[in-house]
Amino acid sequence: MGVIENICREYEVAIGLEEELLIISKDGTLVAAADQLMETAASLLNQDAERLERIMLKIRSLDPEPNLAQIEHVSLPIPLSEVPSAITEGRALLLDSAKSLGYKLFVQSLHPLESNPHPMCGTHINVSAKRIANEIMNPKEILAVYNHLWNHLPELIALSANTPIIQGEKGAVSNRVLNSTVLKPNPFGKLQIPRHQPALVQNEYYGALRYSLKIGALEKEPTIIANTTGHRLRDITPRGPSTNISDDKEDSFTRNRIETRIFDNQREPRRLVDLSRIVSGLAIEALCLLEKGSQIIENRAHAVNRERAILDGINATFLHEKNGSVIEIPARERVLEMLNRTEMHRELLGAKLQTDLKNAKTEVEIKRPRLEVAYSNPEFERLRRSGKTVVSVRFGKVKNVSDIRSSKKYKISRGQTITGKLGIGLSLTFDESEATPGLVTDFKDVLMKNYLLVSSIRIPLNESDEIIAAISEEEYMRRQFFGADAFPYFF
Repeated sequence: MGVIENICREYEVAIGLEEELLIISKDGTLVAAADQLMETAASLLNQDAERLERIMLKIRSLDPEPNLAQIEHVSLPIPLSEVPSAITEGRALLLDSAKSLGYKLFVQSLHPLESNPHPMCGTHINVSAKRIANEIMNPKEILAVYNHLWNHLPELIALSANTPIIQGEKGAVSNRVLNSTVLKPNPFGKLQIPRHQPALVQNEYYGALRYSLKIGALEKEPTIIANTTGHRLRDITPRGPSTNISDDKEDSFTRNRIETRIFDNQREPRRLVDLSRIVSGLAIEALCLLEKGSQIIENRAHAVNRERAILDGINATFLHEKNGSVIEIPARERVLEMLNRTEMHRELLGAKLQTDLKNAKTEVEIKRPRLEVAYSNPEFERLRRSGKTVVSVRFGKVKNVSDIRSSKKYKISRGQTITGKLGIGLSLTFDESEATPGLVTDFKDVLMKNYLLVSSIRIPLNESDEIIAAISEEEYMRRQFFGADAFPYFF
């Protein structure tokens, strides 16, 4: 108890949150409007000095993601007590901007139909824990917290996994982590001791690669190495200039921290707050182990347990070493043990858990998301999903259609055959948050309607229509280039 009290008294914890959200239209489909949202947000803040002053104390920025249907709010490093209001302010600014443009926000990590697997969103929790008397988190502290969180990453995934639906189908409990290309696993961390012997260092000198002979130490202090390439886009990583992350070398040492990126979005903000409290409790526990001289030993079952947590969430079974042998134990039991063990650490931080995460109850369990998907023509959709999207259709009824660009009208006769590209339109129903209208929390029912795209003309397809030939776009291009064009295509 004494060590925990001393650490909590001598250290201060700061949390930095990054929450990514999806921008959707009123019909529930994704819309590439991140730039417009940021312009609108700037205008809203310029018109409200009080709100601007309030937000500047908590929110660092609004940032776009590679996909323009994504946007995130990024907090400053803030005390745990300010995390709830930072989430509220960040979401509210994005939501007000979206509503001004006639859009909505979807708070989950994957669009249940359009993410394939991208775009995908998530929540990053950055934690720093430094002595109040010091300006920075030193390398030994960073390493201790990183390795302790790394050991508990499977439990954190199990507790937050929340993306069971992808492309309309149920899959892993965290389809986001399973399919992400930027959440690859980082290894257990280590310290690289400064080198004091002479060394050749390659530099660019006036556009040419040259070498310098460094005679003194190349580093002023030990460097934390999580992966030898210095990549930051991993499931968890140490950050800041005390690490080998190339993007962080020019940062201030006050930016030393640990970034955990595996958290799926949570609909309920209080759950996100509790996750930041859990991370903070583990950080303090790591510093207590460091203070006592206890070695943080690599969990050899980490990779297996991580994979199981991604697939099965809180209902996974973890491997656990006990008395020299490996046994299987329910993930929920391991999570509860972690939460109970760090309860005192959180309470001394003033960070008592407020949701049923304290009982290892996850949002995906409580909400039990389901998606009722209906198809206007299941056979058409089967062809589209198989990649055979260049089709010839014989129409069973007369249709009147118009060109999207020119508004010119056309009549399609019964029995007429037309070739084009098989597309899909979505009709979605969804739930919005009662507390924050415009914030979509769940999709419920989906009707998938196929159409034939010919130039800028969309022709609706129904059960009376018949696909008489279908090939992939690649096969169509091959035939076009190599002369085997037995499949006319009027684009």
